[in-house]
Amino acid sequence: MRELLRAESEIWQGRYLYLPRKERMESSIAGLKGCRAEILTIPDIGAKMVDYLLHIDSDGDTGSVFCSQGMEYFLYVCQGQCEVMVDGKLGNAGVGDYLHVPPGHEMRIKGKDGQATIFIHKQRYRSHEDVVPNLLWGNADEKAAAYTDGAHSQTLKKLLEDSADYDMAANILGFEPGVGFNQVETHAEEHGIYVLAGQACFMLDKKWIMVREGDYLWLAPYTPHACYGLGNDEFSYLLVKNTNRDYLLL
Repeated sequence: MRELLRAESEIWQGRYLYLPRKERMESSIAGLKGCRAEILTIPDIGAKMVDYLLHIDSDGDTGSVFCSQGMEYFLYVCQGQCEVMVDGKLGNAGVGDYLHVPPGHEMRIKGKDGQATIFIHKQRYRSHEDVVPNLLWGNADEKAAAYTDGAHSQTLKKLLEDSADYDMAANILGFEPGVGFNQVETHAEEHGIYVLAGQACFMLDKKWIMVREGDYLWLAPYTPHACYGLGNDEFSYLLVKNTNRDYLLL
């Protein structure tokens, strides 16, 4: 007799979402060719962002699916290699490469030399004094890891500048085993979190869960959270969040 299935995912509409890698399903998106997309969070759950994990084959092509249309995008290559074309200019992207694409640009991703996995974040850009940031391409390995003395993490890499041009932050937080937050955090910023490596015990609202490489979490504003690295290797995750803007009354 087969063992009864048990879910590890944790979902609270409008509050938080935990999607372990082994439970996620792929979704069909019209216009993608040679690509398989995992849609990680959407507005229907209460998010003001959309996050994807895109698996693109050698002959894959996103076409016009991820063109700006008033949106900004942040891409991070998790595995493999791909080609990214912005406004007709083509560039190669490998593991650790990231790209911030402001509104008004045409973006297209193509496969190259086997399968690549790309984390893609999308949100509507909110300008400040009509300033729009320039296109930014970088690599996480070239960013210095600042030590935080236990505040938030052990190490912190800021992939985007602390600038009024940006209404979002993209950071990589790292934790050695046993190292964690020095306090529970509760704040206004919405979080999208993709685990890059290792494993940890993560506090999601008032519940502790185990997370590991490839897992995803979304946290609504004011959702209490914290974590501690576990195991034998460094735990790290990519964090995208809204920042640097006042809040509007609807």
